[in-house]
Amino acid sequence: MSKKTFFYSGAAAVILMAFFSLSVWQRAIAQEEISGQTESLRAAEQGVDMQKAADSQMAKQGGRGGAQETDEDLEDYIIRPGDMLSVVVWDNPNLSSTVSVRDDGNISFPLIGDIKAVGLTVSTFQKNLTEALSKDYIVSPRLVVDVKTKFSKEKFFVYGEVQRPGSYSLEGEIDVLRAISMAGGITDFAAQKVKLLRDENGKRQVLKVNLRALTRSGKIDKRLFLRKDDTIIVERSLF
Repeated sequence: MSKKTFFYSGAAAVILMAFFSLSVWQRAIAQEEISGQTESLRAAEQGVDMQKAADSQMAKQGGRGGAQETDEDLEDYIIRPGDMLSVVVWDNPNLSSTVSVRDDGNISFPLIGDIKAVGLTVSTFQKNLTEALSKDYIVSPRLVVDVKTKFSKEKFFVYGEVQRPGSYSLEGEIDVLRAISMAGGITDFAAQKVKLLRDENGKRQVLKVNLRALTRSGKIDKRLFLRKDDTIIVERSLF
């Protein structure tokens, strides 16, 4: 064998060994990538399984952040006095409102006036309200009724010269003016003088309120925000 032939043979061997080493290295990298992807996939699958288990457990305990009812549950919910209902009328934003269910079982709704709600399921009440609006007011009305706030044990009372005297649910911050508005407003015979009766530490307090002055100032004294069992009496005018 000549020196030239031996040189070429050696070079070829070196090249083959280098190619073989490169192939082994590439296969090792590929295998490592496949292994990493497999582990990631397993971890992702385990994460999904853990999330499903957590969601299932939370659902058994009442859902995320507390009890959550499905739409089906709400449709079967029986409306009670004191509930706050949200009524959304499509394409008629002026009619959409949140209304309180009174102790007489009715709510007041624009255009149709009073309509019974107590004792009905949400779905039945929604159907009745839709039919009432479609009779004389809106062609093919579409609306959605939802229970915004359920019955509250805390109540206040409005009596005297108001349109709808009775008890009302104390939900959130309600001042004297809003309370009278919830009772339908004052009658034509009402005076501008109102008494707020409150039992505090076993003693009866009487706060006197001038509606005209209160309306003009627009400032509500913190004492005029209602508390549980407060009673508002709108007096009758002497003239």
